[in-house]
Amino acid sequence: MMQRYPNKIVVLAGIENELTAALGEAFKAEGALLARIDPALSEPREVAAAVLGAAREHGRLDVLLTNYLLPMPHEAALPATETGPEIWEAQQRQFFTLPALAATAAGRVMLAQGYGSVVHLGPVHGLFTQAQRAAYSAAAAGLFMHTKALAVEWGAWNVRVNAIACGVLPAQRGVLEPVSDETLRSRIPMGRRAEYREVCEAALFLAGDEASFVTGEVLRVDGGWTAYHLFYPFETAF
Repeated sequence: MMQRYPNKIVVLAGIENELTAALGEAFKAEGALLARIDPALSEPREVAAAVLGAAREHGRLDVLLTNYLLPMPHEAALPATETGPEIWEAQQRQFFTLPALAATAAGRVMLAQGYGSVVHLGPVHGLFTQAQRAAYSAAAAGLFMHTKALAVEWGAWNVRVNAIACGVLPAQRGVLEPVSDETLRSRIPMGRRAEYREVCEAALFLAGDEASFVTGEVLRVDGGWTAYHLFYPFETAF
């Protein structure tokens, strides 16, 4: 069976978690030469410089993947009036600024070479929101709108920019979730969490030639969550 990414230079920027690891393995299994950006880099300028450095090292940049997706911290679920500048800025940096500036850096290389593909992973909260999620949802929505803006701006150079809106993922080690697994699953029409491979397959599709005329798309991989997202009673919404 032919590999989908033989010798393609794929730069992966993001936090160190199970999903990022699964993305890397999925692309390597398809023949990609993976360049991993140091997950310890937490400043946007550092990440942007690292993306450019990886492109220079390999002589080109075919695909940029970003995954700065974290579950909404339970303690950060605050009324907007109690969300101070520190929390606001931290969530904007994590969920919007880091991946957005990584994409902008990659774009400098891709525009010059006349092709390329960017795929962001973000939370479905960028498509709908809930009470006490103002900073989180605003950051995610910013990333998705930035995706569309770059797609419009870079389309003429054959540089595509897409995103995946991730629903409920497998429980992560050491992460305290605000409600039980049963409650989470009950709010998803397919009745279960996503599997990492399902998110990876979406990324493999969007990044590659099979999606050569797809750009500016925010693909929902959420088991139908955002097709049915009205919670009742509202005070139990997570």
